[in-house]
Amino acid sequence: MNEIKEWISDNLRYLMLIAAILAVLAALFFGVRAMTRGLDDESPRSGGKTGTTESTDVSESTPASESVPAESTPAESSTPAESSTPAEESTPAESSTPAESSTPAEESTPAEESRAAEKSEADTEQLIRDYFDAVGRQDLDAVLRLVDGLSEEDKASVRDDRTAYSNLEVLLRDGLRGNGEDYVAFVSYDYKNETQYVTHHGLSWLYVKRNANGALKIMVQGGSDSRVTGLAESLMQEKEIAEMIAEAEAKAAAADEEEKAAA
Repeated sequence: MNEIKEWISDNLRYLMLIAAILAVLAALFFGVRAMTRGLDDESPRSGGKTGTTESTDVSESTPASESVPAESTPAESSTPAESSTPAEESTPAESSTPAESSTPAEESTPAEESRAAEKSEADTEQLIRDYFDAVGRQDLDAVLRLVDGLSEEDKASVRDDRTAYSNLEVLLRDGLRGNGEDYVAFVSYDYKNETQYVTHHGLSWLYVKRNANGALKIMVQGGSDSRVTGLAESLMQEKEIAEMIAEAEAKAAAADEEEKAAA
């Protein structure tokens, strides 16, 4: 027993040092465990998942991966600015308005229609006068500008026939289309050529029509169209035209008598 006490007395310093070391180690052990347990206790507050697991859930199903404003926003989907709005739908400014639709101001008034008809008739009469003047001068180029075409026989007649025309009287009637698009013209005139002693009197009818360019032309082949000839014959029954024909026949008969007497 005394030996044990002596050994303890001799080695007390070492025993205390060992005890201190053991105390430090025990403190470190229990301290580290407490810290680890504290970290484990914090994990359930975030849903019981690790940061990696939470990151995986976010990338799989979140508003960012589903249909969200970034993919289908009012600016991208049908909005008042993109869908049919009063500004984009048919508005008074876009739809038929009084300024765009047919209005009394845009429609032809009776006065305007009358002026247009008068101009068309005046142009047609001038065309006919220019035609007889060009034929009388044997100006084939001028004639070709006034008619829809001539056969070679007609061209030769214009070049060779020296007949002067004067005192033209023109009566116009609407043609098959009307509305200033075509006319049947009855022309009474005096004429004389180099083989005649006196001035004679003649009467012809011509068919004038606007071509595809809107220009008035004498239709030389109009007499071969049964519809045109039928219209011309019916117009000859009108009083004014019938009187013109009767007067022309009387003048022609008188000129024939004078021609016989002069010969």
